Amino acid sequence: MQAPSPYLPSEKDTQVVARLRAALAEKFGSALSPKVTDTCILRFYRGFKEKEDVALAELIKHQEWRVANNADTIHLHTDEFLKAIEANVTTIGAVDRNGRPASYNFVHRHVTKDRDITEMRKFIIYIAETMLAASR
Repeated sequence: MQAPSPYLPSEKDTQVVARLRAALAEKFGSALSPKVTDTCILRFYRGFKEKEDVALAELIKHQEWRVANNADTIHLHTDEFLKAIEANVTTIGAVDRNGRPASYNFVHRHVTKDRDITEMRKFIIYIAETMLAASR
């Protein structure tokens, strides 16, 4: 008999994910990001060495960060970092040799004296969210 895959969630994992999801739903209700999927919750749980309380604390920080940075709706706010888009420093929508979504950054096109850090932060979030959406 072959051993179960360590990547598939065990019964314990499934129960922990359900408890963590319930705790997040209690705290955030309908404001919980749709990006906080069961897979995301499981990755936090495993990433924090299967310490449920630590994973929950970090998931809460993650959700609060997503809200504070408008990560779920960043594509609606491109006017806030239009200068970064127009600088043509990043190619979004490309693929790598294996057909996976890729983003190519041309750092030599960055002009540091004209850079607005807040604008760049929003642009980086936009790139990450765009890549995440393309990878599904």
